[in-house]
Amino acid sequence: MRLNIEDQKLKIKLNPLEKVFSFRGSIEIPLDHITSASTKRPDRNWKVIRAPGAYLPFVLRVGTYYSGQGKELWYSTRGKGYLTIELSDWDYRRIVLTLGDNEIWAERINQAVRVSS
Repeated sequence: MRLNIEDQKLKIKLNPLEKVFSFRGSIEIPLDHITSASTKRPDRNWKVIRAPGAYLPFVLRVGTYYSGQGKELWYSTRGKGYLTIELSDWDYRRIVLTLGDNEIWAERINQAVRVSS
């Protein structure tokens, strides 16, 4: 996956295999809908409905999940750092990704959100 910030949007471009597993295409989130980004591993609620998506315990959690907190998009794999993006007034309440440069992206996103406010 590739992330980019341009035109006041966070753009998440999924590769073909990621699109298959997540049942979604690339995503564009207006910066004014992002409240924060962190490298904290989010709490996993096992009382969720996955629709659609893929799950392999301790290895892969991908797709749209519905819980008591709302709708979340996950693309997490083992061995990489978490990037948790909290949202407001948007289709998802949270987006959870794992990537190697998660700390850099958390700072970039938070900086872009501060500048756009």
